[in-house]
This record gives sequence, C-alpha cells and structure tokens, in this order.
Amino acid sequence: MADEWVVGKVADAISVAFTAATSHIEALQPSGFRLLEVSVRLLRGLPDVAAPGCFLLSLYAAQIGAALRPATAEGAPPVVAVAAHALALAYARAALDPHAASHAELGGSLSVLSLIHSLRCLRRG
Repeated sequence: MADEWVVGKVADAISVAFTAATSHIEALQPSGFRLLEVSVRLLRGLPDVAAPGCFLLSLYAAQIGAALRPATAEGAPPVVAVAAHALALAYARAALDPHAASHAELGGSLSVLSLIHSLRCLRRG
C-alpha cells in the first residue's frame, strides 16, 4: 500500500516536471528539466513494484523523450538546451547502468543519445 502511494507521488512529480519543461512559458522550462533530471537520478535502479523485473524509470521514458524534443528545435534558448542536455545525460547514465539496465531502457537511451547528438549539432551551427 505504501509503495503504491509513493509510485503515485512520483507520477505526479514527473507530470509537473514534464508540464514545466514543455510549457510555453520559457522561464518554467529550465526548472522542469532540472526536476526531471533530479527525478531520473532518484529513480535510477529502483524496481517497479507493480511489474517485477522492470524499473520505475522505464515508466517515464516517453515523457522524458517528449520533453527533450522541443529543446533540440532550432531557436531553443541556450538555457533550455543546457538543462535538456543535463537531463539527457542523466537519463543515458541511468539507462546504461549495469545494475538498472533492461533491454527497453537501453533502447530508450539510444534515442536520448540521438537527442544529445542533435543538441550538440545545433549548438555548433
């Protein structure tokens, strides 16, 4: 019962962070990315109590990837790009951790690594 409560609160925190990171209010975006980054670091390696053998972080891979996409768009503010880069790096590290990596998370990390590459190319051009 307590585990379900915690999972519900984590879902709420991820939802708030995603909303801020993808907000049309530019000032909220870096804070949203930082909250997502902190969440990734805290969830790293934690098992999903509802799905034995899976990790809690894998539940939020789609939201993390979707939040990163606007930060790679041309004209994204540098402060947003930097915050998104930190999130992508934290997610890639969490997904590649040998104690927390499942096949699905490794696949998700490859798309995140692709986004990191896009960020780097954008900043060069």
